[in-house]
Amino acid sequence: MELNDFYAHLLGLAPPWKVKSVVPRERADEVDVYLDYERTALFPCPGCGLARPACDRSPVQTWRHLDTCGRTTRLHAELPVVDCPEHERQSPGPPWGEAGFPVTFAFERLIAGLAGDIGDMRKTARLFGVEPGRVRRILRRARMAAEIAEAEKTPAAPAGDTGGTEVPPPARQPRQLPLFAQNDLSFMNRGIQAYRAMELDKAVDLFSSHRQTYPNGHDAGSWSAAAKFLLDGMRGAPREPRQRARALCGLWDALEDRMESERAGRSVLAAEVKRAFFWRVIEELDGHRPPGAAASPPSAPPPCTGTEDKSPGGDVPSMTEDSSSGAGGAPPEPARPARMGSPVAAPDVSPARARPLASGAAGASLVLPGGIPVGYVLLHAGRYDEAIRSLQNSIPEMPRNAAVYGYLGDAYRLRGDRKTARQCYLEACLIDPAEIDWRHLQDEDLKELKRELSFDYGSDQELAAAWLPSHARLEGIFEPKVVRVNDGLKEMADDYLEMEKAWAGEKNPRLAAKLFFRGMILCENEDNLRFVKKIDLIQVRRVMKEANPVLFGDFMETIAGKKRSR
Repeated sequence: MELNDFYAHLLGLAPPWKVKSVVPRERADEVDVYLDYERTALFPCPGCGLARPACDRSPVQTWRHLDTCGRTTRLHAELPVVDCPEHERQSPGPPWGEAGFPVTFAFERLIAGLAGDIGDMRKTARLFGVEPGRVRRILRRARMAAEIAEAEKTPAAPAGDTGGTEVPPPARQPRQLPLFAQNDLSFMNRGIQAYRAMELDKAVDLFSSHRQTYPNGHDAGSWSAAAKFLLDGMRGAPREPRQRARALCGLWDALEDRMESERAGRSVLAAEVKRAFFWRVIEELDGHRPPGAAASPPSAPPPCTGTEDKSPGGDVPSMTEDSSSGAGGAPPEPARPARMGSPVAAPDVSPARARPLASGAAGASLVLPGGIPVGYVLLHAGRYDEAIRSLQNSIPEMPRNAAVYGYLGDAYRLRGDRKTARQCYLEACLIDPAEIDWRHLQDEDLKELKRELSFDYGSDQELAAAWLPSHARLEGIFEPKVVRVNDGLKEMADDYLEMEKAWAGEKNPRLAAKLFFRGMILCENEDNLRFVKKIDLIQVRRVMKEANPVLFGDFMETIAGKKRSR
């Protein structure tokens, strides 16, 4: 059997796909398999399934496959592009994997199965020589696929012979007479609309009417309880606007705690209510209104787009309003985040440009009592550009507050700028990862990593959080932090040396984690450190190895790999 035919058989290829060539790489113990397809073949449109000829080719894509004879095997192919009159130009997925995903279906199944058996994602990654972040993506996809499969299950028909006897249909329940010719969702839908508009007293009354009129109808108990909880809390909150805003932020947190303890679901409706609630907080900061009054129509919050964090709530049985995004004109482009590090530089938003948002008066503090930044309120109201400006301007008041940088990262993430968001998250971790608001954090990769580290470090959650930034950097979630000589490198070196001195006196495990992460940053800025004579990188690496030998080995392998690729 020819080598090409051998690999075609291993891959289970069928026309129009074929193996074009197989290239073994002796020194690297690798083999590259190049795949191709017949030019005259037809491919199904991903949108409608109708067969279409290929009109173009995608750039070459690569998939990691199962090893063959101890060699790392990679598949390479240009995928066909079909032009459908209805769905335009698209590329059908290949039979061995998913377009754009870096591993084949077979490799994905192997990783998912072994990671479950081994019980350690990083050990699985080292075993197969892949990045831990890639293993995490595979496991997440496997969980999502399992959840979808579970949701699509339908109860099976009862087995067994009925003996030819016809099973009578269940007796019909007497239908309740509709009140004023309305169906049993009328009170509920009106209650939902009032709940969305933060007309809480009206919502409570409508949900109560629904329950009394249709006791066997749709259950609105969770919404009714939440609306009453918010109404009572708002009536009991202080009158002074800034103290009131602080109390209302705590009220919403208490509602989320309550819903989580009751294992309530999450829904788009709850996210919309959350945004409307924080819009109300902003309005009351800018001009106090009596509690319970309806929000003014001109200030109604934009619709929920579905990208925000979903707060507790149930599913809506009937939606009468459009939930798609459609806010007005584009907001002005906010400034990029301030240069962040230790110490924190002043934000790069000019005072003339940044107007006091929800601060009550010109020149008022952008930090509420209790250390809550006004930008936090703007963030949860969905006003991301204003939140970014407010949070940047609050940094001078709270220069060592990790939560502020975390919220700034959330605002950028929800605005669609993941790269800048992760720079902000990195700065938050440099201050103290335990102070980040992990409940509302918008980066699923970081939250997933934190959950995994929580298992590794047992009950010591603070220690798990302390080691998180180092793991995030090794797994590629955080990019290297470039620090220049005149932009904080000397200050970071001084900060490191002070920590190293404290570490020499007391081998504190949390301090070891902080030292390790700062050591990684210093090592990755080796060229710039030539101008900072006080740092000895040999000593830095010696301390890193003592603090965490396994992680240090992974880090040195990463550095060696970068040098080989240059």
